[in-house]
Amino acid sequence: MTNPFIRQVYVEIFSLPEWQMSGGGAGESSVKLFGDGSDKQLRIKFTLHKQEPDAAIPSSIQIYNLSKELRGVLSKVSGAKVRVSAGWANTPVVEVFTGSMLYATHQREGADIVTTLFVLSNWGSHQVFCSITFAPGTLISDIVKSLLSNKAGTSGLPGVTIDTKNITISDEYVLGNQGYTAIGSVAKVLTELARIYRFTWWINQNVFYASDDLAGPLLGGEVTISSKNGNLLRAEPMLALAPDRSTATGITITSLFEPRLQPGFAVKLESELNSQLNRSYIILNLTHVCDTHSDAWISQVEALMYGVV
Repeated sequence: MTNPFIRQVYVEIFSLPEWQMSGGGAGESSVKLFGDGSDKQLRIKFTLHKQEPDAAIPSSIQIYNLSKELRGVLSKVSGAKVRVSAGWANTPVVEVFTGSMLYATHQREGADIVTTLFVLSNWGSHQVFCSITFAPGTLISDIVKSLLSNKAGTSGLPGVTIDTKNITISDEYVLGNQGYTAIGSVAKVLTELARIYRFTWWINQNVFYASDDLAGPLLGGEVTISSKNGNLLRAEPMLALAPDRSTATGITITSLFEPRLQPGFAVKLESELNSQLNRSYIILNLTHVCDTHSDAWISQVEALMYGVV
Protein backbone atom coordinates (compact mmCIF):
# COMPACT_ATOMS: atom_id res chain seq x y z
CA MET A 1 0.00 0.00 0.00
CA THR A 2 1.28 3.47 -0.91
CA ASN A 3 2.35 5.61 2.02
CA PRO A 4 -0.11 8.53 2.12
CA PHE A 5 2.63 10.88 3.32
CA ILE A 6 4.84 10.56 0.22
CA ARG A 7 4.69 14.08 -1.16
CA GLN A 8 4.74 14.87 -4.84
CA VAL A 9 5.38 18.23 -6.51
CA TYR A 10 5.50 19.04 -10.22
CA VAL A 11 6.75 22.40 -11.52
CA GLU A 12 6.15 22.99 -15.21
CA ILE A 13 7.75 25.92 -17.06
CA PHE A 14 6.34 26.66 -20.52
CA SER A 15 7.98 28.26 -23.51
CA LEU A 16 5.39 31.03 -23.93
CA PRO A 17 4.12 33.79 -21.62
CA GLU A 18 0.98 32.95 -19.66
CA TRP A 19 -1.16 35.57 -21.41
CA GLN A 20 -0.23 34.20 -24.86
CA MET A 21 -1.43 30.71 -24.08
CA SER A 22 -4.93 29.27 -24.05
CA GLY A 23 -6.20 26.37 -22.00
CA GLY A 24 -3.55 24.30 -20.30
CA GLY A 25 -0.82 25.02 -22.80
CA ALA A 26 -1.31 21.84 -24.80
CA GLY A 27 1.10 21.65 -27.71
CA GLU A 28 3.57 24.09 -26.19
CA SER A 29 7.00 22.86 -25.13
CA SER A 30 7.76 22.87 -21.43
CA VAL A 31 10.25 21.73 -18.81
CA LYS A 32 8.67 19.54 -16.13
CA LEU A 33 10.49 19.21 -12.80
CA PHE A 34 9.54 16.64 -10.14
CA GLY A 35 10.19 16.14 -6.45
CA ASP A 36 8.92 13.51 -4.01
CA GLY A 37 11.21 13.80 -1.01
CA SER A 38 13.63 11.11 -2.19
CA ASP A 39 17.31 11.64 -2.93
CA LYS A 40 16.72 10.50 -6.52
CA GLN A 41 14.46 13.48 -7.29
CA LEU A 42 14.77 17.24 -6.99
CA ARG A 43 14.20 19.10 -3.76
CA ILE A 44 11.40 21.61 -4.41
CA LYS A 45 10.16 24.28 -1.99
CA PHE A 46 7.44 26.80 -2.61
CA THR A 47 5.55 29.63 -0.96
CA LEU A 48 2.46 30.34 -3.03
CA HIS A 49 0.28 33.38 -2.27
CA LYS A 50 -3.30 33.42 -3.52
CA GLN A 51 -5.11 36.69 -2.82
CA GLU A 52 -6.73 39.74 -4.39
CA PRO A 53 -4.47 41.25 -7.09
CA ASP A 54 -3.91 44.76 -5.70
CA ALA A 55 -2.53 43.19 -2.53
CA ALA A 56 -0.70 40.41 -4.34
CA ILE A 57 2.97 39.77 -3.70
CA PRO A 58 5.07 37.44 -5.84
CA SER A 59 5.14 33.77 -4.95
CA SER A 60 8.43 31.90 -4.91
CA ILE A 61 9.49 28.42 -6.01
CA GLN A 62 12.90 27.08 -5.02
CA ILE A 63 14.48 24.17 -6.88
CA TYR A 64 17.77 22.61 -5.80
CA ASN A 65 20.68 21.62 -8.04
CA LEU A 66 19.36 22.17 -11.54
CA SER A 67 21.79 21.66 -14.38
CA LYS A 68 24.01 24.56 -15.39
CA GLU A 69 22.34 24.64 -18.80
CA LEU A 70 18.82 24.92 -17.37
CA ARG A 71 19.89 27.59 -14.89
CA GLY A 72 21.26 29.58 -17.79
CA VAL A 73 18.00 29.31 -19.72
CA LEU A 74 15.87 30.33 -16.73
CA SER A 75 18.03 33.39 -16.11
CA LYS A 76 17.02 34.72 -19.52
CA VAL A 77 13.31 33.87 -19.40
CA SER A 78 10.71 36.43 -18.30
CA GLY A 79 6.94 36.11 -18.50
CA ALA A 80 6.93 32.35 -19.12
CA LYS A 81 3.92 30.46 -17.84
CA VAL A 82 4.60 28.41 -14.69
CA ARG A 83 2.32 25.73 -13.26
CA VAL A 84 2.67 24.01 -9.87
CA SER A 85 0.83 20.81 -8.99
CA ALA A 86 1.16 19.04 -5.65
CA GLY A 87 -0.31 16.21 -3.60
CA TRP A 88 0.51 12.70 -2.46
CA ALA A 89 1.55 9.49 -4.18
CA ASN A 90 -1.74 7.67 -3.57
CA THR A 91 -4.10 10.57 -4.34
CA PRO A 92 -4.56 12.78 -7.41
CA VAL A 93 -1.98 15.53 -7.72
CA VAL A 94 -3.84 18.86 -7.86
CA GLU A 95 -2.90 22.02 -9.75
CA VAL A 96 -2.43 24.67 -7.05
CA PHE A 97 -0.88 27.56 -8.96
CA THR A 98 -0.68 28.98 -12.48
CA GLY A 99 1.12 32.22 -13.17
CA SER A 100 3.92 34.05 -14.91
CA MET A 101 7.60 33.97 -14.06
CA LEU A 102 8.94 37.43 -13.30
CA TYR A 103 12.60 36.42 -12.98
CA ALA A 104 14.92 33.73 -11.61
CA THR A 105 17.92 33.96 -9.26
CA HIS A 106 20.58 31.42 -8.27
CA GLN A 107 22.58 31.20 -5.05
CA ARG A 108 24.75 28.71 -3.26
CA GLU A 109 23.46 27.16 -0.03
CA GLY A 110 26.17 24.97 1.40
CA ALA A 111 26.89 22.26 -1.15
CA ASP A 112 23.67 23.05 -3.06
CA ILE A 113 22.82 25.59 -5.74
CA VAL A 114 19.29 26.91 -5.23
CA THR A 115 17.30 28.41 -8.11
CA THR A 116 14.44 30.67 -7.01
CA LEU A 117 11.62 31.46 -9.44
CA PHE A 118 9.56 34.54 -8.59
CA VAL A 119 6.08 34.18 -10.06
CA LEU A 120 2.80 36.14 -10.08
CA SER A 121 -0.65 34.76 -10.87
CA ASN A 122 -2.25 37.82 -12.48
CA TRP A 123 0.62 39.31 -14.47
CA GLY A 124 -1.28 39.02 -17.76
CA SER A 125 -3.90 41.50 -16.57
CA HIS A 126 -1.15 44.14 -16.43
CA GLN A 127 -0.21 43.54 -20.08
CA VAL A 128 -3.60 44.49 -21.57
CA PHE A 129 -4.58 48.17 -21.79
CA CYS A 130 -7.92 49.89 -22.29
CA SER A 131 -9.59 53.26 -22.74
CA ILE A 132 -13.20 53.25 -21.50
CA THR A 133 -16.11 55.62 -20.95
CA PHE A 134 -19.44 54.67 -19.38
CA ALA A 135 -22.59 56.71 -18.81
CA PRO A 136 -24.16 57.47 -15.40
CA GLY A 137 -26.30 54.66 -14.03
CA THR A 138 -24.29 51.87 -15.68
CA LEU A 139 -24.11 48.71 -13.58
CA ILE A 140 -20.64 48.08 -12.19
CA SER A 141 -21.03 44.40 -13.06
CA ASP A 142 -21.62 45.38 -16.72
CA ILE A 143 -18.43 47.45 -16.75
CA VAL A 144 -16.44 44.52 -15.37
CA LYS A 145 -17.89 42.18 -17.98
CA SER A 146 -17.08 44.67 -20.74
CA LEU A 147 -13.48 44.89 -19.64
CA LEU A 148 -13.22 41.12 -19.98
CA SER A 149 -15.08 40.51 -23.25
CA ASN A 150 -13.30 42.42 -26.02
CA LYS A 151 -15.56 45.44 -25.59
CA ALA A 152 -14.98 49.02 -24.46
CA GLY A 153 -11.80 49.21 -26.53
CA THR A 154 -10.05 46.36 -24.71
CA SER A 155 -8.71 43.04 -25.92
CA GLY A 156 -9.96 41.19 -22.85
CA LEU A 157 -7.59 39.00 -20.85
CA PRO A 158 -5.96 36.40 -23.13
CA GLY A 159 -5.55 33.01 -21.50
CA VAL A 160 -8.07 33.79 -18.74
CA THR A 161 -11.40 31.95 -18.55
CA ILE A 162 -14.39 34.25 -18.09
CA ASP A 163 -17.66 32.86 -16.69
CA THR A 164 -20.33 35.38 -15.67
CA LYS A 165 -21.46 33.15 -12.79
CA ASN A 166 -18.15 33.99 -11.12
CA ILE A 167 -18.97 37.72 -11.23
CA THR A 168 -21.26 38.32 -8.24
CA ILE A 169 -21.48 42.10 -7.99
CA SER A 170 -24.92 43.33 -6.87
CA ASP A 171 -27.08 45.47 -9.19
CA GLU A 172 -27.16 47.98 -6.33
CA TYR A 173 -23.68 49.07 -7.39
CA VAL A 174 -24.08 51.60 -10.24
CA LEU A 175 -22.15 54.60 -11.59
CA GLY A 176 -22.96 58.01 -10.14
CA ASN A 177 -24.05 61.13 -12.02
CA GLN A 178 -20.60 61.82 -13.47
CA GLY A 179 -20.21 58.46 -15.20
CA TYR A 180 -16.76 56.92 -15.48
CA THR A 181 -13.74 57.33 -17.78
CA ALA A 182 -10.40 55.57 -17.41
CA ILE A 183 -7.22 54.77 -19.33
CA GLY A 184 -4.68 52.16 -18.28
CA SER A 185 -4.13 48.46 -17.82
CA VAL A 186 -7.18 46.26 -17.22
CA ALA A 187 -5.73 45.42 -13.79
CA LYS A 188 -5.40 49.09 -12.88
CA VAL A 189 -8.95 49.93 -13.98
CA LEU A 190 -10.45 46.94 -12.20
CA THR A 191 -8.59 47.77 -8.99
CA GLU A 192 -9.71 51.41 -9.11
CA LEU A 193 -13.35 50.37 -9.61
CA ALA A 194 -13.03 47.81 -6.82
CA ARG A 195 -11.83 50.43 -4.33
CA ILE A 196 -14.62 52.85 -5.19
CA TYR A 197 -17.49 50.36 -5.39
CA ARG A 198 -16.40 47.88 -2.71
CA PHE A 199 -15.84 44.66 -4.57
CA THR A 200 -12.90 42.30 -4.89
CA TRP A 201 -11.52 40.73 -8.05
CA TRP A 202 -8.88 38.07 -8.53
CA ILE A 203 -7.59 35.52 -11.01
CA ASN A 204 -7.10 31.97 -9.77
CA GLN A 205 -5.90 29.08 -11.92
CA ASN A 206 -6.51 31.25 -15.01
CA VAL A 207 -10.16 31.84 -14.02
CA PHE A 208 -11.51 35.35 -13.31
CA TYR A 209 -13.61 36.09 -10.20
CA ALA A 210 -15.26 39.22 -8.81
CA SER A 211 -17.49 39.54 -5.74
CA ASP A 212 -18.89 42.51 -3.83
CA ASP A 213 -18.29 42.99 -0.11
CA LEU A 214 -21.87 42.01 0.79
CA ALA A 215 -21.84 38.70 -1.05
CA GLY A 216 -21.11 35.42 0.67
CA PRO A 217 -18.62 32.84 -0.60
CA LEU A 218 -18.79 31.47 -4.12
CA LEU A 219 -21.03 28.43 -4.32
CA GLY A 220 -19.51 24.97 -4.26
CA GLY A 221 -16.05 24.02 -3.13
CA GLU A 222 -16.38 24.45 0.64
CA VAL A 223 -13.50 22.66 2.36
CA THR A 224 -13.65 21.38 5.94
CA ILE A 225 -10.54 21.71 8.11
CA SER A 226 -10.96 19.48 11.16
CA SER A 227 -8.97 18.40 14.19
CA LYS A 228 -10.80 15.07 14.05
CA ASN A 229 -8.63 13.80 11.19
CA GLY A 230 -5.48 15.63 12.24
CA ASN A 231 -5.54 18.17 9.40
CA LEU A 232 -6.05 21.20 11.67
CA LEU A 233 -2.83 22.51 13.19
CA ARG A 234 -3.95 25.85 14.62
CA ALA A 235 -6.94 28.23 14.58
CA GLU A 236 -6.92 31.73 16.04
CA PRO A 237 -9.42 34.63 16.00
CA MET A 238 -8.34 37.62 13.94
CA LEU A 239 -9.30 40.91 15.64
CA ALA A 240 -7.65 43.18 13.07
CA LEU A 241 -10.67 42.99 10.78
CA ALA A 242 -13.10 44.17 13.45
CA PRO A 243 -14.03 47.89 13.31
CA ASP A 244 -13.80 48.33 17.10
CA ARG A 245 -11.05 45.68 17.56
CA SER A 246 -13.08 44.11 20.37
CA THR A 247 -14.90 41.40 18.43
CA ALA A 248 -13.34 38.76 16.23
CA THR A 249 -14.69 39.04 12.68
CA GLY A 250 -12.18 36.73 11.07
CA ILE A 251 -9.89 33.80 11.68
CA THR A 252 -6.49 32.46 10.75
CA ILE A 253 -6.31 28.72 10.12
CA THR A 254 -3.16 26.67 9.69
CA SER A 255 -3.61 23.13 8.40
CA LEU A 256 -1.74 20.37 6.67
CA PHE A 257 -1.40 21.18 2.96
CA GLU A 258 -4.91 21.33 1.49
CA PRO A 259 -4.87 21.99 -2.28
CA ARG A 260 -8.67 22.31 -2.53
CA LEU A 261 -8.73 25.61 -0.60
CA GLN A 262 -9.43 28.58 -2.89
CA PRO A 263 -9.86 32.34 -2.30
CA GLY A 264 -13.47 33.50 -2.44
CA PHE A 265 -14.83 30.09 -1.45
CA ALA A 266 -15.76 28.85 2.01
CA VAL A 267 -13.73 27.00 4.61
CA LYS A 268 -15.47 25.23 7.48
CA LEU A 269 -13.63 24.94 10.78
CA GLU A 270 -14.10 21.98 13.12
CA SER A 271 -11.87 22.55 16.15
CA GLU A 272 -12.08 20.42 19.28
CA LEU A 273 -9.93 22.87 21.25
CA ASN A 274 -11.68 26.11 20.18
CA SER A 275 -15.20 24.97 19.42
CA GLN A 276 -16.54 28.54 19.80
CA LEU A 277 -14.85 29.36 16.48
CA ASN A 278 -16.50 26.51 14.60
CA ARG A 279 -18.46 27.75 11.58
CA SER A 280 -17.91 28.53 7.89
CA TYR A 281 -15.80 31.48 6.74
CA ILE A 282 -15.03 33.08 3.38
CA ILE A 283 -11.36 32.81 2.39
CA LEU A 284 -9.63 36.16 1.78
CA ASN A 285 -5.95 35.19 1.59
CA LEU A 286 -4.34 31.80 1.21
CA THR A 287 -0.70 30.73 1.35
CA HIS A 288 0.74 27.27 0.71
CA VAL A 289 4.18 26.67 2.27
CA CYS A 290 5.67 23.33 1.23
CA ASP A 291 9.04 21.58 1.00
CA THR A 292 9.57 18.06 -0.31
CA HIS A 293 12.53 17.55 2.03
CA SER A 294 11.44 19.09 5.35
CA ASP A 295 8.48 19.23 7.72
CA ALA A 296 6.97 22.23 5.90
CA TRP A 297 3.79 21.02 4.19
CA ILE A 298 1.06 23.42 5.28
CA SER A 299 -1.69 25.78 4.13
CA GLN A 300 -2.39 29.08 5.91
CA VAL A 301 -5.77 30.82 5.56
CA GLU A 302 -7.04 34.26 6.50
CA ALA A 303 -10.84 34.13 6.39
CA LEU A 304 -13.80 36.34 7.27
CA MET A 305 -17.12 35.62 8.92
CA TYR A 306 -20.23 36.05 6.77
CA GLY A 307 -23.96 35.73 7.22
CA VAL A 308 -23.90 37.24 10.74
CA VAL A 309 -26.75 39.65 11.48
